[in-house]
Amino acid sequence: MTLQENDKRSQLLFVTAVCAIIVVSYSFYASSNYPLLNSDDGMAILMAHYFELPRDVYCWGQDRLGSLIPLMSQGFMKGFGASAMTAVSLSNYFILILGYIGFSGLIKTRYGKLVFALIWFFPFQRFIDLTRYTIGVEYSLIAFAIFLILKLNFENKSFFYWKNHLLLLAINTVFGAALWASDLSIVTISILLTVLYIHHFIRKRTFVIRKEVILYTVGGIVGWTYFILLAKSYAVAKTEDFASLNGIYEMLEGLSIMFRSTFDVMLYSEQDFFTTLYTWLAPVFIIVIATLIIRKKINVSNDQRKWVTFLLLDFCLVMGVILLSRWVLINEMGRRYFVASYITMSLLIVILVENAVLTQRNKQLLKAGLLVVVLVGAISPIFNMRFVEGKTLRSMKSVSKEFTQLGDIGLITAYWNAYRISCAYPETIVATPDDLSDVKNRELVPLVFAQPKLYVVRDGWMTSFPDTMIQFKIPLKRVGKEQIVGGHHIQQYKRLSLSKVYRLPEMHASNEAFVETTETGQVTHVKPTEAVDQFVLSGPNCTLVPGNYKVRYKIKGKASVSDTLVGQLIVSAEYGQIAIGQRNVKANELSPNEFRFFEVRFHLKEFTFNVEFLFKNTGNAELVIEAAELVEE
Repeated sequence: MTLQENDKRSQLLFVTAVCAIIVVSYSFYASSNYPLLNSDDGMAILMAHYFELPRDVYCWGQDRLGSLIPLMSQGFMKGFGASAMTAVSLSNYFILILGYIGFSGLIKTRYGKLVFALIWFFPFQRFIDLTRYTIGVEYSLIAFAIFLILKLNFENKSFFYWKNHLLLLAINTVFGAALWASDLSIVTISILLTVLYIHHFIRKRTFVIRKEVILYTVGGIVGWTYFILLAKSYAVAKTEDFASLNGIYEMLEGLSIMFRSTFDVMLYSEQDFFTTLYTWLAPVFIIVIATLIIRKKINVSNDQRKWVTFLLLDFCLVMGVILLSRWVLINEMGRRYFVASYITMSLLIVILVENAVLTQRNKQLLKAGLLVVVLVGAISPIFNMRFVEGKTLRSMKSVSKEFTQLGDIGLITAYWNAYRISCAYPETIVATPDDLSDVKNRELVPLVFAQPKLYVVRDGWMTSFPDTMIQFKIPLKRVGKEQIVGGHHIQQYKRLSLSKVYRLPEMHASNEAFVETTETGQVTHVKPTEAVDQFVLSGPNCTLVPGNYKVRYKIKGKASVSDTLVGQLIVSAEYGQIAIGQRNVKANELSPNEFRFFEVRFHLKEFTFNVEFLFKNTGNAELVIEAAELVEE
């Protein structure tokens, strides 16, 4: 067999091995197969299902986490009829493959590329979010931009060379997508461009940059800045402290959390053998590499030095940003934020190992050591799923499928469970977190109550099911017996009538001076010269479902002038933004001795939040308002 034939065979085996790694990784970690699917995974899938622009340009009305994956998923859903979960899984892995192509281009040997494939598609347990979370998407896109940058060729090419223009446009687009996906990418992109510019100066001994590069750089900065600002303007929920910085004390607190968490794993407190083993092996191997660097046993080739510089700077500066970020500290220095550090350090180690200048035996030992560390890391999440956290390799999708046996249902549950249970079958299961949790998409609440059957999942926020409860200001009554579905305790509930008499203090007087205590309770008492042309009564900010209603205001009073306007009864929602109905009250309709009912009838076509029954006092009368009664007809 010739040398060329051997090389082709080796290349075929390498490609087959990488493809096998990708397929097996997908079978474990794609959203449609992952047992430990979390609420963020669920939200990405549900966003794909309910996707609508410009509302969903960022994650459900927030000003962060760009909706690149839900947008890409539309192609799989509409073009191939894939479910939202499958579409998101395919989109994530398509991006991951682009990322692997980009970063593996910085590695020279097939051994190094294969090891990095294991690092990339089978991350260490603490960084498993690389396969689905935003930082993995961000770095995949930046890696693919590097792949495109390497394809640029300006030697003896004019400004009008079309291939360079296409590549620059593609690079611009990929960088912009990374910025949209994650604000953190601005740090990595800035470092990359700076390193490339300095490398250009060192190599060419000139500060001059090609005109087409300047054109696309300036155009990209202006265009993508405008897009990001416009996209964030659609956010209805501004994330507090997202851009806030820590002081020295907070940075030290963050470091303390990091070290405590690491030491807990190293001391086997989590009873996770492979995670603990990796946490010991990885630092030892890094120390070995540092020793080789000190002894000048690593000689990085000229064309790789700029990439080593980029990776090292990115590791240090992004780690610094993480420590400075108030948002990361508020989220208890969550492991997902360190995915970036895992990526850059891992790739850096692979490049350094392949550039080690050692005897053949020692080089083989070094490469074998790296492979052992990587394999331990690759096994750690699978071991964790099977024996530690979930204690099962059963996908969350198969768990959710059990809920479909109940038919079309609405679910109210704790935040963690709401989106992960419903995301596999959103056509059948509509879920929302309970009203004390962080409800990311309030538009799902009406859909939950509109389903033929309503269930409550008590895991994570209740120890038992009460006979009656109120959710989103809607009264519910327990029906039938508790069930266990998909390992979750659930109970069916039925909506009770919304008819209710609202009195003070459920209603709100605009001034405590107007509140008077009588034998029947507190009332609102306004004299002719008080609060003229003002709302003297408001509330109760209730939630109403579609249907016919009437509100009966219970009022008595007297006026010095008959047949004059003394007030207005107004029904509105969302703090006056939605007008529902109103009625005038005249002096000759009042009785000074007995309460009379004044009605406002209305029909609602949709679920309505924050409904208020207001009384606007126009003066000219002494009025006593005892209650406002809501009647669902």
